[in-house]
Amino acid sequence: MTSSKKCVHCLKWSAWQQRSEDRCEHCGELLSPLAYEEAQQAAARDSQPSPSAFVLHIDPQDGPLKRLFKRLVYGGKVVFAALLSFIIAVVAAAAG
Repeated sequence: MTSSKKCVHCLKWSAWQQRSEDRCEHCGELLSPLAYEEAQQAAARDSQPSPSAFVLHIDPQDGPLKRLFKRLVYGGKVVFAALLSFIIAVVAAAAG
């Protein structure tokens, strides 16, 4: 199914495939510059790695008390994850 859209630059109607990178048949400009910009921003956001909630980064520049606190928090997270894994394994084994 072919749609048409009015170009915001030359004000003529062009075939439109409903993609952000579609261009005007007459002037060659983007039919939807705002959608193209939003798609570019979304692609840039998707390419950035998301921070992990489990890993706690310990910087060498941190003071000794701060490093100790971070190691204790990280150890607590590991113990919590191990305990949950054990409970899930026991429940799964009991369920058959």
